[in-house]
Amino acid sequence: MQREREIRINLLQYKKDQQRFRYERLFCFLLLIGAGMALAAGFITGTFMLRQDIAVLQQANEKMRAECIYRSSLQGAVQENEDLYHDMVHRQQLLRDLEEERMVASSMLHELGTMELKGMSIIDTKVDAQKVLIKGYASKYEVLIAFLDWIRESAYFSSVVDMETRQDEKSGILSFSITLTWKGQQS
Repeated sequence: MQREREIRINLLQYKKDQQRFRYERLFCFLLLIGAGMALAAGFITGTFMLRQDIAVLQQANEKMRAECIYRSSLQGAVQENEDLYHDMVHRQQLLRDLEEERMVASSMLHELGTMELKGMSIIDTKVDAQKVLIKGYASKYEVLIAFLDWIRESAYFSSVVDMETRQDEKSGILSFSITLTWKGQQS
């Protein structure tokens, strides 16, 4: 009698565990789908913004050249033409630097969007001139540590500025937020 009761209790516990496991798998699957959609949208938006920035930079470069030609034709002073030339060269260098910075950000977002993340999903990335914020979920600490190893070896980041993690008590899933600095941008 006692043995039958224990068997029934164990069977009920097993069924509860199986149901909880199914819900956890469904939750993880839904998180991965949402993260994939967020990454795809971010990558498409970043690429579109990069193309717009390049077009604006090219237009500004053409306007500067036209302005330089116009001023040099009106003014005969050699010194003024040299100043305009140096100013134009400086502006062109600034434009090239800005274009290079945009390309690095686009490359980083592309690599994040295409890397294989087993047991992890990135749900948000925010990029500015000096820092990158990455938010997501990981199934366990080992997965998050592997991602941090990738960051350490990455050609894009110099250091982790801030990191927060929280673990859901029921599912054991980790949510994380990592703030990084770009290489060459020490804060």
